[in-house]
Amino acid sequence: MKTYLQVTLLVWLAAQGGIASAQMELQSYDAKNHDRFYVGADKAFIGDPYDWSGVGRVVGDEITRGWATMISPHYFLSAYHFPPALTDALRFYETNDPSGAFEDHAIESSKRIPNTDLWLGKLDTPVTGAAIYPILNLPTHSEYEGLVIYTFGRSDTTPQERNVRLGRNNIDLVAFRSDPDSQGSTGEVLVFGFDYPTGGVGADESHLQPYDSGGPSFAVLGGSPALVGIHWFIGDDPVVYSADSFVPDYIAQLNAAMSELGAGELDEQVTVLVPEPSVLVMLLGLGAGCLAWSIRRRASHRRGMNMSQRAGR
Repeated sequence: MKTYLQVTLLVWLAAQGGIASAQMELQSYDAKNHDRFYVGADKAFIGDPYDWSGVGRVVGDEITRGWATMISPHYFLSAYHFPPALTDALRFYETNDPSGAFEDHAIESSKRIPNTDLWLGKLDTPVTGAAIYPILNLPTHSEYEGLVIYTFGRSDTTPQERNVRLGRNNIDLVAFRSDPDSQGSTGEVLVFGFDYPTGGVGADESHLQPYDSGGPSFAVLGGSPALVGIHWFIGDDPVVYSADSFVPDYIAQLNAAMSELGAGELDEQVTVLVPEPSVLVMLLGLGAGCLAWSIRRRASHRRGMNMSQRAGR
């Protein structure tokens, strides 16, 4: 069944041009578990004890602003179709406490990774207290399938720089998206289905919604997050699914773009994480029981989405 769904979805992806764009949907949302900046003695955040300080948000009241995920001291990733504006300030909280320390940065410049939905931004000053995330690089696409990922999206809180929800899922497929979307973007995608009302990883099972675009997806190795995707689009046929730009396939292009934006003044490159075989076997084992996709369609939980939408607009 999984193979059939993979093939069917791959054919569908190749034929469509839509993109993923409100609050990230979870199988069973609970603010104390899923909101990064929830305040209360009963807080049981699923993201503890990992370091999320390198995931930033635009400062301000508008809900239509984006995300930033640090991949070097100056450089961050977001979505080309939904990036922070060059006039925006980005805020990075050092902990999951909304009253804790943070740092704000202006954006100096940016560059699209050619023909993709990946958007590389450069800060005017380097981060000092925010994490720099490595990119998980495995030998083949199939080795990513089944991995548990932590997915960031919007919640229903204000201000927007603290409007952060975290869910989990399993990577179901890494595939090539051949046809360009309305922005002319194409490239490799990481796909994760939405099992509802049961299955998958349970209560944390996530599905992207409008304005989640540009948010990151991480695998966790040895207690540290490693970047695998940046949110791009969503769909509900043949199954309800979310899709990211698959970052590991663009390591060389990211390094080239960083060199170009640095203009010889900054010698920064991405960090590549290649796990030991024993660690990879353990990760695959953790996700092996969660690979099946639900083919049941639940219109009440799609909230009138089209067949394919941007996760960010």
